[in-house]
Amino acid sequence: MSQREMGAMRGAHSATAGMAERFDAVVATYAGRALRNRRLAWALVYEPLDAAVDNERLVYRRNYCAGMAALIREGIEAGTIPRQDAELAAAAVVGVIAETLVGPLSPVARDAGAEEEIVRAIVTFCRRVIGLPAA
Repeated sequence: MSQREMGAMRGAHSATAGMAERFDAVVATYAGRALRNRRLAWALVYEPLDAAVDNERLVYRRNYCAGMAALIREGIEAGTIPRQDAELAAAAVVGVIAETLVGPLSPVARDAGAEEEIVRAIVTFCRRVIGLPAA
């Protein structure tokens, strides 16, 4: 399942031209797919399970961070975003997405708001994290 999600994010990356648009598409794809498949996303990312599953989750998260870091390096090289530690910024972005979705994805969550609003807020915050202007 995690490979399918990674493929969706790679597809979002390749479907857009500009760096800012690619960044927005990748972040929105991650958050949007999670919100549309809440039970699956909860199971893949947050549900308490044994150590072997947690190790696989770390691999998935590292792969996602690596892809995000590559995208951030693209933006740095293109002059679209300020110079920064791409790996650290990628970890921050992935953390923002994951932690922001804990509440809305929780099986006991109350109405957290409209999916579009949540995704838009996550994208906006993640843009700020790496130094992109608000869209």
